[in-house]
Amino acid sequence: MSSTTGIYCRGTSVELWGEFRDHNNQLVDPTTVRIKIKTPVGVETTYINGVDPEVENPRLGEYSIEIVLNEVGVWHYRFEGEEKFIAAEGTFKVPQSHFTFTP
Repeated sequence: MSSTTGIYCRGTSVELWGEFRDHNNQLVDPTTVRIKIKTPVGVETTYINGVDPEVENPRLGEYSIEIVLNEVGVWHYRFEGEEKFIAAEGTFKVPQSHFTFTP
């Protein structure tokens, strides 16, 4: 399940999430969950549940991470489990702007 698509402002944050389900469509927690984030300039960072505090597991089978969008361009993400589960994979865009984001 893809957790987000669309266009976001530089300097804001976005919460990405993924659900892991078994062959019976039941929510499951894989042994290890990796969340891969690739920035628009190609820097890939992997976050691992139980190791990196950025990875949250609020409910059975549900994982999330919040990232700050500090680069303009297309971002990529992927949630993958140790047992070859792929919960989510997608992209979103941070466009160039002539304005500064003001919350």
